[in-house]
Amino acid sequence: MMRCLKTISRDNARTPVQWDDSDNGGFTTGIPWIKVNPNYREINARAELADSDSVFHYYRKLIALRKQHDIIVYGAFVGRLEDSGSVYAYERHCKGRRLLVACNFTDQTVPCDAAEEFPGAKELICNYDEHVKGVLKPYEARVILG
Repeated sequence: MMRCLKTISRDNARTPVQWDDSDNGGFTTGIPWIKVNPNYREINARAELADSDSVFHYYRKLIALRKQHDIIVYGAFVGRLEDSGSVYAYERHCKGRRLLVACNFTDQTVPCDAAEEFPGAKELICNYDEHVKGVLKPYEARVILG
């Protein structure tokens, strides 16, 4: 029981920031109040900055898209596939344009044909290099502009 509670406790979110792969993740040369996660040599801020496919760089791309496309900020929200237990999808509408966001929150490939209503649309971002028409791969997130 205690091992389970330790795994899901809030202390996991309170560990020292892992800045790099040096001792204590570069957080301190002293003794931290709580142990640094043992994965600090592989998972740290410096490694994220060096990896062009990292979560950090993906968020930079998302922020750039938000700045480039007013529809992301000002478009009217329309929920899609609301009965799906696997896919979270919505559209934004603004000045005759439509934007579709479709995200698969499962570890399974799932059907998703929402993009079929956007013929000739431009894919703005996707976390997979290649995708199959009519489905979303596990944890795939896709944004298209029509």
